[in-house]
Amino acid sequence: MEQLGRYKKLSYRVVFPLELRLSDTDEEADIEYSLFAVVVHVGSGPNHGHYVCLVKNHNHWLCFDDETVEAVDESSVQTFFGSTQDFNNNTDHGYILFYESINRN
Repeated sequence: MEQLGRYKKLSYRVVFPLELRLSDTDEEADIEYSLFAVVVHVGSGPNHGHYVCLVKNHNHWLCFDDETVEAVDESSVQTFFGSTQDFNNNTDHGYILFYESINRN
């Protein structure tokens, strides 16, 4: 918020796919990627909060939160897309996405 000289966490809804297909400009075939990790920011503002990480391991999703690791359903990954409203209780947002190639030789 430039006019106030403050930062505000953006809570835009960003839907990210679990599988991603991109065209390769050098080759004929598309390259397919699979989401394998998401860094999540938990908190309402940019200057405070907490980070957790969701990681896919052997087709199971795990949530790493400091010293706690617990299994989570794949469908729960979608709860980190962000909210559809500006003022919502959901402050957990996907921050960094990690994809790996699944069809490269």
